[in-house]
Amino acid sequence: MNEGTPGAGQYYSTEALRGGSQIAFRDFYEKYWEPMFLWACRFLQNEEEAKDLVADSFIKFWENRSRLNYRYPPHFYLHKILKNSMINSIQRKKNLHSKLVALQDAARGNICSPSDNAASLLEEKELRHELEKAIDSLPVRMKEIFRMSRNGHMSVPEISETLHLSSQTVKNQLTTALKLLRARLGSVFHLFF
Repeated sequence: MNEGTPGAGQYYSTEALRGGSQIAFRDFYEKYWEPMFLWACRFLQNEEEAKDLVADSFIKFWENRSRLNYRYPPHFYLHKILKNSMINSIQRKKNLHSKLVALQDAARGNICSPSDNAASLLEEKELRHELEKAIDSLPVRMKEIFRMSRNGHMSVPEISETLHLSSQTVKNQLTTALKLLRARLGSVFHLFF
């Protein structure tokens, strides 16, 4: 059965997904992960962010599978979820970018009024909150190593000794953490690192 043409197979697929069939979802995932990922890469120009948003979109799709409508193919819903996620991501980046510009102006002394200074402090607090959210999204061990390095000011040998890991493992974890944070924070990354 052609995927774009509603028919018995299409309704069965929607019914299986609505019913929570993990086999149907696996087949659906295998069929649509790559096209959605490629579309997100073209749109976002960032592979890591594209992977994250596509993964999140599949999770949202699964969590809301009971809302699937038999009139439309299931991939229409996935497409809509991903499109909205990408738009939200770009909007967040624009907001962070405008906050970054405001902070840079403040650093150059371009802010004169107390209310502007209060706004700048609020924006800085919001940026720090974004950083904390980004760090919290790291895998547990990677987050621990990153915090030991950045917050605890521990060297690679100190971390490797404390956690009983090789120095190379610690270096790899720190490098990967920075890559993930750069992808998540975008243009504000250089403010922190």
